[in-house]
Amino acid sequence: MRAKVPTGNLQTNSLPMEMALAARLGRLLKKGFFAPFPESLELRLRFARQHGFLPDLRNPRTLTEKIFWLKLFDRTPLRAIVSDREQVRGHVLRHASGLQLPAQLWRGDQLTKEVWNSLPRRFVLKASHGSHMTALVDKQRDDHSVLHKLSQFWLGYDYAREAGEWVYAEIPHYLIAEEMLCDQGKPPADWKFFCGNGRIFMMQLHVDRFGDYRRCFCHPDLTPISGVRGLLPGGGPIARPANYAAVCDMVEKLAAPFDFIRVDLYLIGEQAYFGEMTCFPGGGWERIRPRSLDLQLGAHVRLAGPGG
Repeated sequence: MRAKVPTGNLQTNSLPMEMALAARLGRLLKKGFFAPFPESLELRLRFARQHGFLPDLRNPRTLTEKIFWLKLFDRTPLRAIVSDREQVRGHVLRHASGLQLPAQLWRGDQLTKEVWNSLPRRFVLKASHGSHMTALVDKQRDDHSVLHKLSQFWLGYDYAREAGEWVYAEIPHYLIAEEMLCDQGKPPADWKFFCGNGRIFMMQLHVDRFGDYRRCFCHPDLTPISGVRGLLPGGGPIARPANYAAVCDMVEKLAAPFDFIRVDLYLIGEQAYFGEMTCFPGGGWERIRPRSLDLQLGAHVRLAGPGG
């Protein structure tokens, strides 16, 4: 069993509960616990336990079913390219050159003391080969030895196997340090655009993720989706950025080749920064309630495969 890596007071999204569960299931699979069952059946049973219903993979209708279907059956090569933190930068430059790319400060496989000393006081540390392996680092607050242990744990973690996301299987395991983006001294709001067949159908906004954290789910015109919990501080409406139309146009250009994908950006003043492209948000495990909303959102995605 892997030792628990201390995170101190790091602002990190290292290993959420679903990844820990996936890791345990993966170890049981290696021991042959699920040997009588095909892997796809084991994943379907896990989906049922999470959502309360078995996924219909012949005719997926809800958004969660469609994300799950894509994870299991879609092997579009471009998905692996945009999941690679290096190769996706080329995709952005070709199709949305108006987006800024955060500066890469360092890349390697050991956060040595020498590397640590060469980096600025604040930076973002990421692993190349999966999700939820990110730390916002402030060297006046965080300790090098803790970051070193955490990053080595990331490098040894097989996200593709444990999370069941094939797009990460061929990506080399390495670390990246990027500039830390700030908006008035805080991490900027995280704008997540859900796109079906090249069109935005939902926007998810995360505000003050490491402070008074709030999130809001909206239609593309930024009106809140009724019945969904999640409000901005004070319950106020979302202010429409001056460059919002141009941002949406760039998002849809990035999303155009896919029947479904999520594009994540940071909007700071008049500037839009690229975050990442997420093929399978939440791995298909995250619940969407009520079920009617899951169906409503799923209707915006026409899959290229059977049942789409």
